[in-house]
Amino acid sequence: MTARKGLQPREVGLMAAALALVVDQASKLFLLYEVGFARPGAAPVPVLPFFNLVMVWNPGISYGLFPASGLGTALLIGLSVVAVVVLGWLLWRSTSWALAIGYGLIIGGALGNNLVDRLVYGKVADFFHFYGFGYDWYVFNIADLAITLGAVAILYAAGTVDGAGLELLTQAAAYAVEVLAPAEPAATRAASSFELISIDGVDMRAHTGGPGSMLRQALEARARWFARTEVARMRLFHRTELEQGRVQRNIYHTLKPAIDAARGAYRQDFLALSPEIADYLHRELIALAHDDATLLGPEYPGSLV
Repeated sequence: MTARKGLQPREVGLMAAALALVVDQASKLFLLYEVGFARPGAAPVPVLPFFNLVMVWNPGISYGLFPASGLGTALLIGLSVVAVVVLGWLLWRSTSWALAIGYGLIIGGALGNNLVDRLVYGKVADFFHFYGFGYDWYVFNIADLAITLGAVAILYAAGTVDGAGLELLTQAAAYAVEVLAPAEPAATRAASSFELISIDGVDMRAHTGGPGSMLRQALEARARWFARTEVARMRLFHRTELEQGRVQRNIYHTLKPAIDAARGAYRQDFLALSPEIADYLHRELIALAHDDATLLGPEYPGSLV
């Protein structure tokens, strides 16, 4: 999509950034103070059979990833400022509407989440919770959606919505993980994330509720997120060992330190709270083995439950 007569790409990009920021902040103000989520312990609001409005204060970045506090929060703000400056420079040089809109949406989302929310509230306010068929998606907000759509627009403009584009996103994700959580043990990451996450003002470590409770559902969602994240880190940082394990049909042997650390953290921070929770980490490891459990090898201890 090339530049057209009239508005220049940079102008369209700036409008996209402003629109994303305004809609994000307006939706947060409405949900916090009109719907009443600013009150401690505000109850979730069912909207559709697969969609609830909830209140989650997120100390991490988009979709609850990489929770931080104190110096970590300041670091996230600093990184956001740098990212906005770089993206702003790229937006200003853009010759494509799609590319400029993509940069603008990401800038607006980053300003809404990692600058305005952190400066005003100290954390990011998330509200939208989709679920169904036994699955939960991360609780998110309009800024998260803008960032996601912006990334899609950039890939579209670059013509890389294929394997190369996905590889580009994987490399970017790996870089973000290394910057925001360098060499941190899995057990430490899991524990710190639970200490920092609060849902409706309730400490997740003290209350898990019954199988159908919102807190139990949140714990299940967090367990799934942890399992996916840990296995994603194995894919990103242990590619050589993973391929060797697949060839040797003994993935557990080649990834033993990473798998054992993740299993220990899962046992301590999820099964210790609620032994009835499924072993989502085991399921993700099976997927890592191309749905062939035998590729994990004879040394693999099996499911934790």
